[in-house]
Amino acid sequence: MKKHSLHALFFIVAVFGFSALTMLLWNAILPSVLGTGTIGFFQAAGLLILGRLLFGGLGAMHFLSGHSHRRGGHMHERFSNMSMDDRRRVMKRMMEAHENLFNREEGDRRKDVKNGNE
Repeated sequence: MKKHSLHALFFIVAVFGFSALTMLLWNAILPSVLGTGTIGFFQAAGLLILGRLLFGGLGAMHFLSGHSHRRGGHMHERFSNMSMDDRRRVMKRMMEAHENLFNREEGDRRKDVKNGNE
């Protein structure tokens, strides 16, 4: 329980710190360079959230939940536990599935999309 409260406190302090830093940098640089207006603290926090959603997803939430950050970690684990023959079989099935998907007629793909198969 103590560990979670420390993480929450750190997260709150980090959000306030980054918001203040964003506000200070925006107000120091952009009005003179681009002729924009100045922003307040909550506008800076909103910009940080918007930027995170548009460009970074919700990685902080993923980090706080304790899950792995490695991309493809699940598949990496599965492949590392397979024999070489099993890996070849899986890769062959994946390649065949992709070939079948892209070698079909356009009308067949539309039917699959309409039926929820693709």
